[in-house]
Amino acid sequence: MNDFIKQNSKSITIGIISSMLFLYLFQPVLDFIGGAFLNLLSYTGSKFVDDFYAKIAHLELLDFSFYWIAIIFGTISLIAGVTSVRGFIKLFIVEKPSKNIIVNSNKKVYFSFYLMNLFIFIFTIVFLSTKIYQLRLITSFKQHMRIVAPYISEQIEEEIYSQWSLMNKEEDYMNVYIKLQTIALKNKLVLPRNKIYSLTTF
Repeated sequence: MNDFIKQNSKSITIGIISSMLFLYLFQPVLDFIGGAFLNLLSYTGSKFVDDFYAKIAHLELLDFSFYWIAIIFGTISLIAGVTSVRGFIKLFIVEKPSKNIIVNSNKKVYFSFYLMNLFIFIFTIVFLSTKIYQLRLITSFKQHMRIVAPYISEQIEEEIYSQWSLMNKEEDYMNVYIKLQTIALKNKLVLPRNKIYSLTTF
C-alpha cells in the first residue's frame, strides 16, 4: 500500500488539489454566476425567469443527447428541404423545356436527386416531431402523477401507473388522462403544460 502511494504520490496530490479547488473555489463561483444571471434576468424579463422555474418542476432537464440529435437532424432537414425546393423551382419554372435527349436525361437525374432530398426532409421532420411529442408526453405524465399523488390512495396510483405501462393505442392514453383530469378537477388542481419539450426549448 505504501509503495503504491509513493509511486502515485504526484497523481494523488493533483487529484486532492483539483477536488479542493472545485469544491471551495469553482463550485461557489459557478453558483454565484448562475444566481447573479437569474437575478439580473428577474429585473429585465420576469417571463424568462418564470419559465426557467416552470421547466425544473419536472425534476429533470432536457435530454441533451436528444438535443444534439435534434440539431443534427434539423440541419440535415433544412439543407435537404432548401435543396429540393430550389431544385424543383429550377427544373419546372426557371428552365425552359428542351428537346435535347441529354438535357432531358440530366433533368431526370436531378429530379431523382431533389426527390430524394424531399424524402429526407419529410423523414427528418416526422422523426423529430414524433420523438419530441413522445418525450413531452412522458415528462408531462410524470409531473402530473406527482401533482395528484397526495390526493389519491397508493392503490389508485399503482393502478394508473399500470394502466400507463399497458398502453397499446391512443385510446389507452386518453383513458389514463380522463382519470387524471377527473382527479385534478375534483381536487381543484391544474395539470400544467410541458415546459421542457416544446418548440421554444429547441
